[in-house]
Amino acid sequence: MAKKRSIGITIAGILLIIIPLLHYIGNIDLDLIVKKITSNPLTLVIQLVMMAGGIGVLQLKEWARKLITYVALCFSVLGVGLIISFAPLPLINKIVLILYSLFYYFLTRPQVKEQFK
Repeated sequence: MAKKRSIGITIAGILLIIIPLLHYIGNIDLDLIVKKITSNPLTLVIQLVMMAGGIGVLQLKEWARKLITYVALCFSVLGVGLIISFAPLPLINKIVLILYSLFYYFLTRPQVKEQFK
């Protein structure tokens, strides 16, 4: 029998695929996008990991839930550290850090974890 995915997991999976693309919104110039990607390859790797995790979450894969949980926890801790240090962050970065904190909270709920078993 196929697993039943809740609407919350569906929304989380879609957001996990879309959020990494926010880095490129407003950049229609392909040369500028390539320059952004090549200037910081670690950013690209993290974005690809998050997108792969989003696809895995949509498929109710336990490895994806764990991956996103750990990455979201790291981003949440990093975000709190940056906010405490009063580092100037663009609004979109603050929103993304808050979303990752929410992903961590959501994906660690017992009823959500049960859907991935």
